[in-house]
Amino acid sequence: MGAAASAQRTLLVEKLPKCTDYTKAFEDMGGAGILGEGIDFDAFKSGVQELGFEVKDEEIQDYYRRFKVLIADDPKKVAKARVNGREFFQFLLVEATAQQAEAAEHLEKYKHMHEILGPIEAAHGYPTAHALLEHKPEVAKELWFPPDTQADDELFTARTAEAGWNPVHLLLVSGGNSTIVKAEAPPLIKSLLEKFPEFAQQRIQPELGLEKGHLPLYLALQYGWDVDTVKQILFAYEDAQWTMDVMQKNKGKAPSLKNATWARKIAVEFDAAPAVLDLLPEPKKANKKQLDAPTVHGGFNWQHEAASA
Repeated sequence: MGAAASAQRTLLVEKLPKCTDYTKAFEDMGGAGILGEGIDFDAFKSGVQELGFEVKDEEIQDYYRRFKVLIADDPKKVAKARVNGREFFQFLLVEATAQQAEAAEHLEKYKHMHEILGPIEAAHGYPTAHALLEHKPEVAKELWFPPDTQADDELFTARTAEAGWNPVHLLLVSGGNSTIVKAEAPPLIKSLLEKFPEFAQQRIQPELGLEKGHLPLYLALQYGWDVDTVKQILFAYEDAQWTMDVMQKNKGKAPSLKNATWARKIAVEFDAAPAVLDLLPEPKKANKKQLDAPTVHGGFNWQHEAASA
C-alpha cells in the first residue's frame, strides 16, 4: 500500500467501534446481520463517508476490492459483489494484527513469515511482514518446506536442509496465481533482498526439472514479474543472469547449449516483456581468444542481443 492507504489502515481499526461493536458496525453499513447478504459497494462507500474516513472517491473502489481478495482480478465482479461478515471480520483482524506488529508488540508469536505472505495479507500491503523485517528480521530466514509429492519418481531428489523456500520464493510463486500479490509484493521483495541478498542465490525444487533447483530469477521470469523486481533480484545476485543449469535428466553432465537452460532462455520461453529481455544476455561458446574477456563466464561468452547483433 502507498502512504495514503497505510494511513487509512490505521484509521480503519481506530475509527470503527471496538470488539463487540463490530457486528453493529457491519449491520449499520448495510450488512443485514452477520448471516445476511453483506455490504455492497454503494453501502460500503456511504458507510466509509459516514464514519469520517479521509478517502478520495476514486480510492474507495480499490479499498473495497481489498475486502474481496478472491475476485480482485475482475472489476465487474467487484462491482456486483458484497462483503460478507467473515470477510469483514477477517479484514479487521489482519488490520489489528498489523498495528500490533508495527508498534513492535507481541512479536514473540512470530517464528517465520510463511503464513503472512498470501493474498489476504497482500490486500493490506504486507504491513506485518514489513514490520517484522524492521523489528524481528531473523524470522525471515526460517524456511518453508513443501510436502514431498514425487518421491516415487525415478528422477526425484530428496529435499535437503538447504532446499527450503525463503520468503522471496514464496512471494514469486504466489504472484503467479494472484494479481494482488504481484501488485503489492514488489516493495516487500525489495526489502527482503536488501536485508538478505543471499535469498537471491537460494534454490528450490531440484526435483522439478533442474539438477540444482530453480533460482529466484528463474521463478520471476516464469511467473511474469515486472522489470523492477527482476532488477532487484539481479542486483542481489548478478551471477544469476549468466548461470547455466543442467536439466535433471542430464544430471552429472557438463552444461552445454543443448542440455542446459539459463535466464534469457527461460524469459523467452515464458514470453517475458521486452524490458525484461533487455536485461538478460545470451550465451555462445567462447573460443580460446575470448576466455579472458569480462563477458565470459563458465566457458560461455555472454552478450546482450543488441551487442551481439
